[in-house]
Amino acid sequence: MRAFACQNCQQLVFFENSECLRCGSALGFVPEQRDLLAFSPPAEADGTLTALRGGSRHRRCANALIAGCNWVVPADDSGEGPELCASCRLTRTRPADDDPVGMAAFLDAETAKRRLVFQLLELGLPIVSRLEDPETGLAFDLLSSTAEQVVTGHENGVVTIDLAESDHAHRVRVQEELGEPYRLADGMLVHAELLIGDSVVMVKDAGDDDFRALLCTYWPDVDAAWERAVAAGAEVVFPLSDQFYGERSGRIGDPFGNQWMLCARIEALSHAEIAAREAHLDQ
Repeated sequence: MRAFACQNCQQLVFFENSECLRCGSALGFVPEQRDLLAFSPPAEADGTLTALRGGSRHRRCANALIAGCNWVVPADDSGEGPELCASCRLTRTRPADDDPVGMAAFLDAETAKRRLVFQLLELGLPIVSRLEDPETGLAFDLLSSTAEQVVTGHENGVVTIDLAESDHAHRVRVQEELGEPYRLADGMLVHAELLIGDSVVMVKDAGDDDFRALLCTYWPDVDAAWERAVAAGAEVVFPLSDQFYGERSGRIGDPFGNQWMLCARIEALSHAEIAAREAHLDQ
């Protein structure tokens, strides 16, 4: 996350700030500009804010209070403009207002989602919402397994998150009930997938890894790609070999501190078949 500065007094401010603590200027993030703007005081009677630089007019996202959102939307005198910001509009389902536990977890989830959306914008990746593309557009269902059964994951652009997993005791209980040795009880994300267009982007929380980024790529002829990379000077981290989960893969390092997985699917296996092979490895 890059640093921001108050446009009024140049004080260092942070991505989540809605007010400069030095000069008191109102702040709001404008996704179209990927910048945190300062606004001239005071706000108009209807809540409209005028940017200190450029004079553009904005309003706070309607989720400013319930989700702690500091993003803004363009002010529309016709009253037909969006009430929710570009990040909050991606949420399709959230806890009820009379669910205090769920709403507290919802606030944390929305905070994390705004950071995710910002990073996607910084990378120049397109974000197509469900409102724009009802079939495969991006949407988030923020549910809680304390009130209903929740199946987490993603399907056709819809990302389903179990807000109850923000509670440590709940995570440990689910880990024990499901027998999931790879679920980290401290909540660290070890694997998630984002479907962007027709590409799957895998992400995880940073740990003690000695590389800047790990990129997983699939090749029609992975052996030929491997030979070209090694011949060009790539460092072999893990040699290319067949894996128990039906893929042939290896890992190399580039001169810039990144590591690359070169992969190819060589077998179509069910989850049960993969689990059986993994169990056999432990014997």
